Amino acid sequence: MTMAFVAFAENRVSKHLVANYLIYLVLKHREPRIVECESRLLQHPGQRAGLLSEIEFTEALETLLPLTSNRIRRRLYLQSQADMPRGLDAVPISRLAQTFAYLGLLQLASLLRRSLVGNVLEARSQNVMSATTSSVMSRSNSALSQNQQPFLTLSTLRMASKSLKNELE
Repeated sequence: MTMAFVAFAENRVSKHLVANYLIYLVLKHREPRIVECESRLLQHPGQRAGLLSEIEFTEALETLLPLTSNRIRRRLYLQSQADMPRGLDAVPISRLAQTFAYLGLLQLASLLRRSLVGNVLEARSQNVMSATTSSVMSRSNSALSQNQQPFLTLSTLRMASKSLKNELE
């Protein structure tokens, strides 16, 4: 797919070229996700070869994508069927593969959204904990500074060890 994009875009990359390439893949029936969905739908044969009725499509989706919304699935099926010849109560699998891919992406997007929200909440809680730790440390540092005791830092410790080493030599 990368080589095909490079050939399509003539060794250039931009947002516009990527969008055009994705549209090109969909229109030429080469988009990998849609091709995969089409092969998965072909494993659920209908009464007529290459066509699925609404009931057959619903049964296929119940096994492949069990969490899809029936309302959205039905609406998309009816849209796919809208420009089919009158009297034909089935839709070609190549069209339904696009609907199937879209519904799969809807499920994937909701799962990714949940995982992203979980990661953000976890990061925020870690930031709150680090802020609490730093405020506790600053209070203890202010308590130490009130004792007028000098702080022993790593740099002063290094200088002290160098001077001690020089004195011993």
